[in-house]
Amino acid sequence: MADLYKRGKYWHAKWYDAAGRRQRRTTKQTSERAARRIATEWELASSVLRPDPFRVEEALKLAGDAQVRKGNVERTLDVALTRAEHIERILGGKTDLNAVNLPKLGDTYLDARRRELTPWGTRIEDATTKKELRLLAQGMREGKRLDRFFGDPSAIFPEALRKVGNVRDRWLPVPEYQALLAVATPHRQDWIVFYCNTGVDVGELHGIRKAADLELGRGEHGYVHIRGTKTKYRDRWIPLSADARAVVDRRMEVPGPMLFAPEWKSQHVAVCMKRWCPTAGIDRVIVKDFRRTFCSWMFNAGVPELATIRLMGHGSSEMVRRVYAQLSDATYEDAIGCLPSVANMWQQNVIDFARASKKRPIQKAKRAKNA
Repeated sequence: MADLYKRGKYWHAKWYDAAGRRQRRTTKQTSERAARRIATEWELASSVLRPDPFRVEEALKLAGDAQVRKGNVERTLDVALTRAEHIERILGGKTDLNAVNLPKLGDTYLDARRRELTPWGTRIEDATTKKELRLLAQGMREGKRLDRFFGDPSAIFPEALRKVGNVRDRWLPVPEYQALLAVATPHRQDWIVFYCNTGVDVGELHGIRKAADLELGRGEHGYVHIRGTKTKYRDRWIPLSADARAVVDRRMEVPGPMLFAPEWKSQHVAVCMKRWCPTAGIDRVIVKDFRRTFCSWMFNAGVPELATIRLMGHGSSEMVRRVYAQLSDATYEDAIGCLPSVANMWQQNVIDFARASKKRPIQKAKRAKNA
C-alpha cells in the first residue's frame, strides 16, 4: 500500500512500481481520504509492468537492416530511406509504438500525406502511402521478433488503405492492344510497342543507351541490354521482336544518346491513357499493365516459364505467377479441350442401365410366383 505523508498543506504519496522503482508524487489534496484514493489508483496503474519504449526511429532502423540482409541493391535502399524520412518527419522519431494507438497513428499519417503534394504538383497516391507504412510495419515485425514490440503491426494500416494497392490483373489482349495503338499519337506508339514487346519498367526503358546497350547484329532482330538495378536478375539482355526492332530503327534516327528520353513518365502515361482508352473502347490501363501484357503474352503462347522469368528480370516464379501472368479465355478453352471425351461411353451406359431396369420388375414377379 502506498504511504502518505504531508508536506505543507498537501498530502504526498510514496510507493514502488512493478519494476521496483520508488515513485513520489503530490496528490494536491488537503484531505487524507481523497489523497489515499488517488494514491491507490496510482499504485494500481503502476503495478503493471510496461514494456520498454520502442520508438519509430528504432523500427525504421530495423526495417533498413532487414532490407540490407535481404540483399537489396542500393537503389532499392535509397527508396526505403526516402520513405523512412517521410515517416519520421510526420510521426516523429521518438514516438513510442508500444504506447500509442496504432490505428489512430495510421490515420494521422494518411491524413498528413493526403494534404501534401508531389514535386510536380500532384497529390500523393494512397498506394504510395501504403508502401511507406509497410516499411514501418516491417520494422515492427522485426521488433516483435526481438521482443521489443508487443502490438499488432497490421493495425498501423487505416481502413481506407486495406484494399489499396492490391494486385492488378489488367493486361491487353491483342485486339485491345491494336485498338489502343490505333488511337495513340504516332510519337507514343513506339513507346507502347516497345513496352509490350520487351516487358521493361519505366526506369529501365529510360536507361537504354544507343551506343552501349544495343547489339543489332546479334540473333534474328538484335538484342537490347536492360540495365536493371533492383536485383541481380534485372540486368539482362532481351532479344528484339520484329516490332521492337522496327521501333529501335526509328528511334536511332532521333537525336540524343538515349533510345528513349525520360519525357513520358508514369504520370504522363496515366494522363494519356485516361483520354485514349475510352476512345479505343477498352478499360483504362497504366504503364505497369504493359509489363503485365508482355508476361501474359508469353504465358498464353506456351513459352517455358523459366524463359519468361528471366526475360522479366525475376529470380523466381512467385512474382510472375502472382502479379504479372494473366491467362486469356482461349487458354482456358484450350485447357478444357484437353479433357477426355466420354460422351459416347456415358450415353451407352445410360442405355444399358435403362435396359437392365426394364428386366428387373419381371424378375421380381417370377421370384414372387415361385415363392
